[in-house]
Amino acid sequence: MAETLRIQRKQFDLDSKEDVILIKEVTFEPVTSNQEALARVGNDAKKFLEIVNQGLRDFTRESASNDSSPWFLEDEEGEKSEYTGTPISEEKSKQLAINVLNMAKMLFGYSKKMKPEEKKAAKEKAQAMLLNNPVVVESLKNQDGGAAAAK
Repeated sequence: MAETLRIQRKQFDLDSKEDVILIKEVTFEPVTSNQEALARVGNDAKKFLEIVNQGLRDFTRESASNDSSPWFLEDEEGEKSEYTGTPISEEKSKQLAINVLNMAKMLFGYSKKMKPEEKKAAKEKAQAMLLNNPVVVESLKNQDGGAAAAK
């Protein structure tokens, strides 16, 4: 079944002198056989293998990102050390960012008119306040939306 793929990239536009987000939508029809895939790339075996290998790279990355092997941190010199922190999900990270911004606005006077360093300071204070609350930290750790922490 065909699907629409959305391609998006951010580029600087010299005419408007601003970053713009360009989009392009293309139709993608999955193939059902190796022969069909090979035909799709003009029977170019080298191109076919490049595409297969890129897919295998993506598959390997996805598998590794979800397996239980350790993650690492890398410093400025390229030295790696095993990550031993407590990560939160992308969804929880987005929720935290929204809450930090709301608290910065409500309690620390955050506004768009502030200087960048003032905005940063207000958000840092709000984040510290939130993360010093054990209930907030427990709800961020729980993947069930925090219901366990509220009990």
